[in-house]
Amino acid sequence: MSVLVRTIQRAHNVLSQTLGFSNTSSYIAESVTKSPFESNILRIIRNEMEFLADIAPPHQAYEKKLLNNPLRDIKVQKLVLNISVGGESRHRLTRAAMVLHHLSGQTPVLSKAKHTVRSFGNRRNEKISCYVTVRGDKAMQLLESSLKVKEYKLLSRNFSDTGCFCFSIQDHIELGFKYDPSIGIYGMNFFVVLERPGNRVGRRPRGKARLGIQHRVTKDDAMKWFQGKYEGVILNRPELI
Repeated sequence: MSVLVRTIQRAHNVLSQTLGFSNTSSYIAESVTKSPFESNILRIIRNEMEFLADIAPPHQAYEKKLLNNPLRDIKVQKLVLNISVGGESRHRLTRAAMVLHHLSGQTPVLSKAKHTVRSFGNRRNEKISCYVTVRGDKAMQLLESSLKVKEYKLLSRNFSDTGCFCFSIQDHIELGFKYDPSIGIYGMNFFVVLERPGNRVGRRPRGKARLGIQHRVTKDDAMKWFQGKYEGVILNRPELI
């Protein structure tokens, strides 16, 4: 539709330059004697202007319908909580897994190091972290409580180009847990994956299809979603305390 409109407007400009006037409306309204050639040209332009006036409201209605389309709504696909302890004792990793279990009600998965980093004390294939993936209402509750700890403030660099964002907290007891000396205090990372309805076509085992670029969640979409849903604040740089 927009291509047709631009084509008509381009033809209108060419006709205007041919006749040597700049304002079509004022020229049409003038009650002067015109030649048959000019009359035919003006009739064509008048019909084009009426056509543009007729198609404009449906075009605007289409854009409004697109904004109200439920398939364009953004939702949380999953929330991943991760605690990394590095090359510290195995007991500390076990206690970190207990924190995630109490927080999510699910059994965490232990992750191994891919490379040996001597400065960090990590060896290849050594278990150094644990994570858990939460979905549904439980994910929304954890996301709400964790963003409350951050005072609903995130950095623009926390958002990725694929529509995901992540942040971290320093103390897990800020989520409402009572301090337990036998467990200690752990910080954790939150990874939020956003999507639109229908994204499953890109990852289902059968009938997989490529997801359209207009249906993908971009960085701007994720930032607008965060600001609209949680009235969040996005900062360009960390606040100095």
